[in-house]
Amino acid sequence: MTVLPSSMSPNASAVGFARRPVPSVIVSLTTRPAPRFADFASGEFAFWCKNEHKDRPSTYQRYMRSIKALTEFFGKKTLEVIASGLVEKYKLYRSQQPRKNARDGRLVSSAAINRDLATLRILSNFAMRLGKATRNPVKGVKFLP
Repeated sequence: MTVLPSSMSPNASAVGFARRPVPSVIVSLTTRPAPRFADFASGEFAFWCKNEHKDRPSTYQRYMRSIKALTEFFGKKTLEVIASGLVEKYKLYRSQQPRKNARDGRLVSSAAINRDLATLRILSNFAMRLGKATRNPVKGVKFLP
């Protein structure tokens, strides 16, 4: 019968593998915090959007107008904190704001709010593709009639 040294026993390698620490590089990649909404929207999303819609500059401008309104509300929050309930609060907040150039006190229209929600949905899908977010908060939100 052959006797193996304890370092060569079949169980020793399995135990040794289980006790090895996880490299810090892997841990730091998986625990990276989600970016703030304002940083992601004005940085990576704006750059992607400009390249994606370079043949349609009006689409890019429309998205940037919505990003400005969305940043007023979501600016300092991280992408992971934004949930469907917070998006519902945004709808209420935005619906109580006056229009930009309305002198008669009219409020922001439902169509404008829906355009903002559509932009937020596109931004969230883009963040998910990049791995910056795990879910789309607009998914469970009904658009205004």
